[in-house]
Amino acid sequence: MPPPTRKQLEKQPKKQSDKQHNSQATFSSKTNPSENRRLDLRLAREYITRPIILIFCVLAGCLGIIYFSWSSLQDIEKALPITVAKQERDIALLVQDVSDLAWQTKLANSNPSAKHTQEILSQVSRIEARLGLMRGTYNFDSLVGASAMHAVITPALADIKRWLSVGVYNLPADSPVVIALVDTRATDAINTMRPMFAKAQQQTFTILSKQSSQILTFRNAIIFFLVGVLLITVIVIFQMYRLKKIDQALFEARETAEKASKAKSEFLATMSHEFRTPLNAILGFSEMMQEQFFGPLGSNAIGSEKYTEYANDIHHSGKHLLSLVNDVLDIAAIEAGKRSLTNKQIDTLEVLEDCIKSIEKRARDNKIDLVLNVPKGIPTLYADRRAVTQIMLNLLSNAIKFTEKNGQVKVQATSENKRIKITVKDSGIGISADRLSTITDAFSQGDANPHRAQEGTGLGLSIAKALIEAHKGTLQVRSKLGQGTEVSVTLPCWGIADT
Repeated sequence: MPPPTRKQLEKQPKKQSDKQHNSQATFSSKTNPSENRRLDLRLAREYITRPIILIFCVLAGCLGIIYFSWSSLQDIEKALPITVAKQERDIALLVQDVSDLAWQTKLANSNPSAKHTQEILSQVSRIEARLGLMRGTYNFDSLVGASAMHAVITPALADIKRWLSVGVYNLPADSPVVIALVDTRATDAINTMRPMFAKAQQQTFTILSKQSSQILTFRNAIIFFLVGVLLITVIVIFQMYRLKKIDQALFEARETAEKASKAKSEFLATMSHEFRTPLNAILGFSEMMQEQFFGPLGSNAIGSEKYTEYANDIHHSGKHLLSLVNDVLDIAAIEAGKRSLTNKQIDTLEVLEDCIKSIEKRARDNKIDLVLNVPKGIPTLYADRRAVTQIMLNLLSNAIKFTEKNGQVKVQATSENKRIKITVKDSGIGISADRLSTITDAFSQGDANPHRAQEGTGLGLSIAKALIEAHKGTLQVRSKLGQGTEVSVTLPCWGIADT
């Protein structure tokens, strides 16, 4: 059986990685954020929206009751003085009729005649008719002073009618003595009724004042009740709004935690795959050398050639593993804020030429033309030299990796808006639109080709972006599939470090 090749060894963990990705996808489907959002909306409707609707319904009912009570109160307030005034008018007319009776009896006493006697009897009939009308219209118990006046006037009318009809103590009805008695009886009745009427008027004013005070108190109570209901409603709605904001904050925190958990799981899955690939090669080839698969080391030409090839593969895998570890440590230190930057004045042309020299051999091996275009007198950078070098090497490495043979990678620097803009443009394969939005994410690959993607860790642009943002700069990527990629970096100039 022939020994496994390096590619075969590197393909071994792929299935396990796929299983991890599948399990991760299964885990994500179980905690779908859209389902959580629907659940939160249902809970919001049940615990927030419905109570608010109920509060508004109760408030509308209270407002309806208050409006009805207010209208009824206004009607009572308008009707009460009118009713009392009407009662007082009728009592005053009764008193006036009795006064007329007393006046007619005085006329009859001064000049007795049958005509005067008839007028007195007619006046008595009118008074009795008014008393009957008042008794049928009002409840005498509710009329202020009416019962006392009725008790005074009714016997007097009965005596006057009897005396003018049958006389007194065998005296004829038209005798002067009987007329004098009728005059005295009518005068006594009116003199008794007048102070009663004055007292009734005073009591009426007291009742009206008391009723007005009670109506005012009731009106104020309605106003205070309405204000209290409105205040309670506002407080409850405000508390509901706060609860909704808290619920929204909890929902966002849960989404953030789920995204962090998902990112952690994806990071572990990717890292396990990335670490396993070079480690499998290292272990596989070293075990073959340890077991001396082709005989003792140096025993024959074939063995020496294979062992040398395996040693080179082990060295290559070790370098790849070391590069991966360094990138992971860099991105972790940057995100944790532990990557300290020593900003100082840097010659822009010099740092770009050093980066070109570092990557030039790799470009030459791939038959890629490197072009540097920096105008004279370009301002100096104010940045950390090691960070700028790492940014440029990551961008140049990506540009060379995704550029076909006989292609071109062009680096140019310009000064605009008191900042320096460095652009790395290649004539490579470009990036598809669906991958362009996530190209700066950790472990993101711009190309789906596994043979090209395996050459990098997918952390280059992520590290570059983090370092650029640490310098308060910007990173912009423009690309079209099959038409190359242009990456622009904007960094501060010397003298405007505080902007």
